[in-house]
Amino acid sequence: MVNKIPGYTISAGGRFAVLASRSHQGTVSVMLPACCDALESTGVETDDIYIVESPSDSLLPGLARELTKTGFCSTVVVLAVLPDGDAIAESILNGMTLTDFERPVVPGLVIGERDLSTLARVAQDAARQAVEMTNLAGILEEMREAASGVYSAVEDEVQEDEAPKRRGRPRKTATARNIRAKKEPAAAMETAEVAKPKSKGRPRKAAATNSARKSGRKTAPAKASKRGRGRPRKDKATA
Repeated sequence: MVNKIPGYTISAGGRFAVLASRSHQGTVSVMLPACCDALESTGVETDDIYIVESPSDSLLPGLARELTKTGFCSTVVVLAVLPDGDAIAESILNGMTLTDFERPVVPGLVIGERDLSTLARVAQDAARQAVEMTNLAGILEEMREAASGVYSAVEDEVQEDEAPKRRGRPRKTATARNIRAKKEPAAAMETAEVAKPKSKGRPRKAAATNSARKSGRKTAPAKASKRGRGRPRKDKATA
């Protein structure tokens, strides 16, 4: 089944700027009121309609571009009556077509002299198209946000799948490394104390005994201690 994005001519909100040229009397007296009435009939609040008058027809493309750059208004409606077969009119049409506007711009341009009913009808059509373009821009913005959310989720999954996995044993945490680094100097000092070289040779007593043996002299026997050594003394009465 084919999905269709509908177009609504009932306003769903937003601000509208009506840019009208003062070069032709019919633009201000007929087209401007007709455009504002059409906007209000579609549900646009009166406070959301902003009228901007241009002193010349040649300034319309530039002013429309600057209005879209502000981002204050959702859509800009350009109203003007251009002379037929004029180079300025052709340049204005080219400017409205080729200029890269940041917001929707709906031209309500009349070329040549027309009756008042034609001017009013062009202005009303431009107002309805502006409401429909504003609603469509809101739908496109929602689609863009939904698409960005889906793409970001897919990118996260791809990054997790493509992330290289480290082989072997897992690395220790930074805290464990810090503790080990603190223990290593203390362990090194203990190892140095254990590995301290001991004095070579025999104890001094053994050295003295060996020197006596070599000289042929006998060492004097050690005196027995007063307790538990030697023969017991006889009592005076027995003697």
